[in-house]
Amino acid sequence: MKKATILMLVLAMTLSLFGCSQAKPAESTAPADSTAPTTTQAPADSAPAEVLTLKFDSGFTAGTPLAEIPQEVITRVYDASNGTIVIEDYPLDALGTSPERAPMLMSGQLDISAHALSVFDQYNPQQTIMNAFFMFESWDHYRACQETDVYKKIISDLESVIHATVVSDVYLGRRNMLSKAPIESMADLKGVKFRVPNEPMPIDAVQALGAAATPIVGPEVYSALQNGTAEATESGAVEIVNRAFYEVCGNITFTGHQYQTQCIFISDAAKARMTDEQYELITSIIKEVCEEYTVKQQEAEAEQEQFLREKCTAFDIDLTEMREAVQATYDNYDADWGDGTWEAFKALA
Repeated sequence: MKKATILMLVLAMTLSLFGCSQAKPAESTAPADSTAPTTTQAPADSAPAEVLTLKFDSGFTAGTPLAEIPQEVITRVYDASNGTIVIEDYPLDALGTSPERAPMLMSGQLDISAHALSVFDQYNPQQTIMNAFFMFESWDHYRACQETDVYKKIISDLESVIHATVVSDVYLGRRNMLSKAPIESMADLKGVKFRVPNEPMPIDAVQALGAAATPIVGPEVYSALQNGTAEATESGAVEIVNRAFYEVCGNITFTGHQYQTQCIFISDAAKARMTDEQYELITSIIKEVCEEYTVKQQEAEAEQEQFLREKCTAFDIDLTEMREAVQATYDNYDADWGDGTWEAFKALA
């Protein structure tokens, strides 16, 4: 009997425990999920930022200060952007000569590109005034003309046609005359076979000086001077030394008849891929580098001009007669430059 009672108690306890294990859990008193604050997990700090990749093409002459500009821009932009803007360098006309690369810039195939303004003259004839012989009497005069509303409109009109922005320009050089026979006055130019690019304005200027304009492409200038096809040429001191023209022409006349720059462009297509912050960073660095390298190029030019004074017979002459002779041709370009433009530029000298 005692054993039976014990068995009955054990059975009752087992049934009681089984029932408890099947009971519904108590309702939570916590607020519903819809009222709980929402939290968003921040992206991990190690997540890589999107990298913007651009191309920088140029044709700066090797061995000159300007040839350092692309790498200087590339390094500064990379560092300032913490590696999020990568610019690839295509120097020494690797993608073609400037006339070949210009249409690529206009079509958006190129991003950052260096050219002389004159490569786009056909699209904006008014800008040819910047290359007129004896238009500017000094670098300061050239810069003063760049500050005018006329020049700013020239650039604005160009940008709208070529679908690119002129970010900045850098000093290339002032051009002087190099000759086999001395040029001590305008009379010494009479009949001289004077090498020029095959463009109307330099041909007109040289003919106005009494010389025989002889169009020859750049790569053939040295051999033309050597074999007598040309008896004189004109160029900047850095280029004259770099291309050793002084070896075949022993006289230099410091005329300073042209002041030239190289411009840095950004295509509209490249700009469209940038944020405002990226564009501001890149353009500010380009301007900064161009300002620095203008000074470096002018210092190099001064050294090379001194070198040429030692290597050649050098002449510093009164340029009044030459200036007046070439200035007489300016009215021929009023249709392109605009009536009164060259007079306004001259007044700033």
